[in-house]
Amino acid sequence: MAEATPADCSPETDYPQNSTAIFYYSAKLYLVVNMQANIKSMQSEAHARKVKITNLQQMANTLIYILERSYDTRKNLTTVTSEAHKNWAMLKKRLRNLNAKQKTLNAQIHYTGQYMLQKLCMQNS
Repeated sequence: MAEATPADCSPETDYPQNSTAIFYYSAKLYLVVNMQANIKSMQSEAHARKVKITNLQQMANTLIYILERSYDTRKNLTTVTSEAHKNWAMLKKRLRNLNAKQKTLNAQIHYTGQYMLQKLCMQNS
């Protein structure tokens, strides 16, 4: 298999074609420790070994997660992501509506309490 370079890697790159491309893909999520940037792992062989084991465990957990949810193709993953964004937008709108209703209800409770207090004061005087 050909060695991947950062130029080969983009969100459109299909990782099954080049299995090493995933290591060069720049993402905001960092599940593994970059051993070259980690000073402790460069100073201690035991710590480097521990970091390698942790990295492998994280990669295995990621693979298990992907396999359990059947994210076998980029198209499938894109579909699931877009559905999640739609659901999130819908729930966000629903939350805004519920907050507005709660605000109205709180105002009604407040004014009902004032009315009842005023009525009670009028009856006692």
